[in-house]
Parts: sequence; structure tokens; C-alpha cells
Amino acid sequence: MNYNLVVIVGRLTKDPVCRDHNESTMAQFSLAVNRYKKDGEPQADFIPVVFWGDAAVRASEWLKRGDLCLIQGRVSVRSYEKEGQNCWFTEVVGDSFRLMTPKPSEPEPAGVAAE
Repeated sequence: MNYNLVVIVGRLTKDPVCRDHNESTMAQFSLAVNRYKKDGEPQADFIPVVFWGDAAVRASEWLKRGDLCLIQGRVSVRSYEKEGQNCWFTEVVGDSFRLMTPKPSEPEPAGVAAE
């Protein structure tokens, strides 16, 4: 049995970009996720994240640059050809998110499930 599940926690590097794509709404952003090298030195990975549908709209409304956020979803790997070369792109397709630092004077969302 195979299972594709990702849970990451990190900070948004920029506000989500929300746009229409093939009759659906899409929101994209990157999440900076810290990890530590063998020598204990911290290093950040910048992970591309995409949400679709209602979850994309909610992500663009609630999430802002610098927010600490938990994302649950799956890994997606796509390939395309550019100038005769095969290129690969890996991203997290988000199913739900949870804002880890509540906004002042606003209720925290309990989480958002994708369509």
C-alpha cells in the first residue's frame, strides 16, 4: 500500500498569489521550513505550496507573509520540457492549513478542508 501525506510547519515567504486557472481558483506561495545540518547549523528549505478551490480562497484571505502555518497535503511531482530539456517541479498540494499564530482581534480558523 502506498500513501502520499505531507505535514509541514513553516513561515510564508510572501503573501499567497490567488488566481483563476482552468475554471478553478488557485493560490500559490512558498513556505520556509527550518532544518539542521549535521554540524547543528540551521538551514531553511523553501517549499512551494499550492491550494485549489475554496481552500485557495481561504488561504489567500487568512495567510500573509511571515505567518507561521501548518500545511497538510500531498507531494506532487510534474515534468515538462523546456528548450529540449526535461524539467521536474516538486510542490506540496495543500488539503488543509492551520494558522499557528492567531491574528490579533480575529478568531483563528479551525482549519480548511479542500474540495
